Amino acid sequence: MILIADPLTTRQLADGSYTRDVFPGNVIPPNRISKVASNVAPIFPLPNAAGNAFTHVSNYSTVGGGGIDEHQVVTKIDHNLNTRWKFYGTYARIWANQFNIDPLGYKVNLTRQATYARTHATIAATAVFSPGLIGEFHTGFARFDNPSIP
Repeated sequence: MILIADPLTTRQLADGSYTRDVFPGNVIPPNRISKVASNVAPIFPLPNAAGNAFTHVSNYSTVGGGGIDEHQVVTKIDHNLNTRWKFYGTYARIWANQFNIDPLGYKVNLTRQATYARTHATIAATAVFSPGLIGEFHTGFARFDNPSIP
């Protein structure tokens, strides 16, 4: 068993070393625990595993996880208007919902939920004005939307 010593009873012994008295019953009295600590302590779950035999660390086991629900649409259209003009267009959209499972099971889920969407579009044209003059025209659009709360 690990003994809990009272830090307010620290004193120097004749040999130069220091010692402290152990709390009665190895329990810290309630009046020595701060209000903040007493309010925060209930947030932490109780041990559910044996843990290390000497220190009792690693005495809580849980499973956390998450997932992502993602969708994609990608398309391209080519069109030869005539022997002089050729057009093409592309469109792509990717959107997703990302979620996490709170491993501690709090009443309020403290994990990060995220959604995002990417949209891309391109339109281009190629024109053969003469055997020595070819024109190529491009324009595009891209947008990334990520309205998540950190």
